[in-house]
Amino acid sequence: MIQQHDRFAPRVLHWVENFRLGIFLLGTLVAGFQELRIMVDADTATLTDLLQLLLCLEIVTMLGLYYKQGQLPVRFQSISLSSRWRVVSFSA
Repeated sequence: MIQQHDRFAPRVLHWVENFRLGIFLLGTLVAGFQELRIMVDADTATLTDLLQLLLCLEIVTMLGLYYKQGQLPVRFQSISLSSRWRVVSFSA
C-alpha cells in the first residue's frame, strides 16, 4: 500500500507542476502579445513597453531552462525584475 503511494504521489506532483507551468507560460505569452498590440495600436514603443516585452522573454527563457536543466533559475530573474520595475515605475 505504501509503495503505491510512493509511486503515485510523485507522478501527481509532476503533473500539477507541469500544468501550473503551462498556465504560467500561456499567461506570459498572452501578456507579451497584448503588449505588442498596445505598441502597434499606439504606433510608438516606450521604455515601459520594451521592458515588459523583455520581462516576458526572460520568463519564457526561464521556463525553457527549467525544462532543460530541471532547476528554476529564479535568483537572477528576481534581481533583474526588481531593477526593471523600478525603472518602469519612475518613468511612468
